Amino acid sequence: MEKLTGIYKITNKLNNKNYVGSGIDIKNRWNLHKFKLKNNKHHSVKLQRSYNKYGINNFVFEILEYCSKEVLIEREQYWIDTLNSYNKGYNCNPIAGSCLGTKRTEKTKNKISKAKLGLKRDEITKKKISETMKGKNTGRPSWNSGKKISKEHKEKISKSLSGSKNPNYGKKLSEETIKKMSEAKKGVNNPMYKKSKAK
Repeated sequence: MEKLTGIYKITNKLNNKNYVGSGIDIKNRWNLHKFKLKNNKHHSVKLQRSYNKYGINNFVFEILEYCSKEVLIEREQYWIDTLNSYNKGYNCNPIAGSCLGTKRTEKTKNKISKAKLGLKRDEITKKKISETMKGKNTGRPSWNSGKKISKEHKEKISKSLSGSKNPNYGKKLSEETIKKMSEAKKGVNNPMYKKSKAK
């Protein structure tokens, strides 16, 4: 069966909000959208939340136009702007661009880059990021915090990171890089560092 290439939209029949996308194989893209939405893994948080609330039966899939893959991103951008699907719909990015097997032009890459420059996060988003990062470098202690590691265990760790298993194996590190790595493992930055119980 011949692949249908073009622009499509997913519309919520209850509030008329939509998501605009493009595909080299539109039918395959629609199936992928349904699969990700069903498994709560869609990249558009706005569309996923709406799907979770209203269900698949309240969404309709429509093809807006057929076009060649060479102008796919350009036409997708046209429809995102025309339907205002970023500000009033489910698109998470005002700039067209997707993982469809098509290469982004330098013009499109520059648009994406400019769109992200100076992007300010609201306080709620900042708080969520902060909560997510807790326990990674700060916050709750790591799994081995306060534990004594035996000599045998240390040798196993050392062996597991030696030779080709070491991420830096075969790489020539500059003196500056070596110095930075050394400094990063000193004192409180060292994972083996024992924190004082007295505060």
